[in-house]
Amino acid sequence: LGGDFFAPENAFNEKMTVWRKKPAKKNVVLEYVPRRHDCSRQMWRDFASLCAHAENDCPPGVVSWLSAIRRKHIIDTRKICLKITSARYGDKDFFIDDVFSDSILFNADILSELGEIWIGRIIAEVNYTEKLVWQLGKLAVDIAKAGGDSDGENKKRIAYERIYYQLDEPFRKWLSGINPQNDNQDDVCAIWRQEASRIVERNGEAMVAECGQKAFIGRELEEKDKGKVVKRQYIAPQAFNRFLYNIKSVN
Repeated sequence: LGGDFFAPENAFNEKMTVWRKKPAKKNVVLEYVPRRHDCSRQMWRDFASLCAHAENDCPPGVVSWLSAIRRKHIIDTRKICLKITSARYGDKDFFIDDVFSDSILFNADILSELGEIWIGRIIAEVNYTEKLVWQLGKLAVDIAKAGGDSDGENKKRIAYERIYYQLDEPFRKWLSGINPQNDNQDDVCAIWRQEASRIVERNGEAMVAECGQKAFIGRELEEKDKGKVVKRQYIAPQAFNRFLYNIKSVN
């Protein structure tokens, strides 16, 4: 049996869940529903949902409570570990396919008044990282087209999995090392950007090195662009040069 059910909208008596906004409708009050964790996403990529502090955002109740008692100096712990445990449900949510967990460690002062600006900066660095990864995925698709591979989307998926695996430990180490009391935000964020761009660029180089002769020769394709058919040339070295330019332009 599924048991008894209650409306999931704004069920804030539940303190142990991450929330997401329901798509807004005209003349309807903003509503939140529980957000299911995607087992393919590292927890730090959803830092904005965990520690959201902007207007109309709703962090988990346990995070709000930790923030409140930290601000009142009731706890003096230096580090906080947030852990998420989630289930992947099967057909119609009648059974569980898998159970998984993840965690992130960071300085407790990030949840205090001192850390309010830091939260925004950390979210900005997560977004910056996502943009870098998107450029790597685009490179994977362009190289696939250059080599005559029709499975570019699968190549992009594989590239995403590999790069996030390589970014995972460095980002966690960077996040846990932030000290809001002593660190300069610009310097700390610049360190991460240098590290992230280096890892992504290195992956792009490996992708080109493994692409094969066909992709180096390249080919011309006819593609639709805004309703018009245009001819585009896809050559691996050109795609890589464009990739380098694009990742240096990300901000």
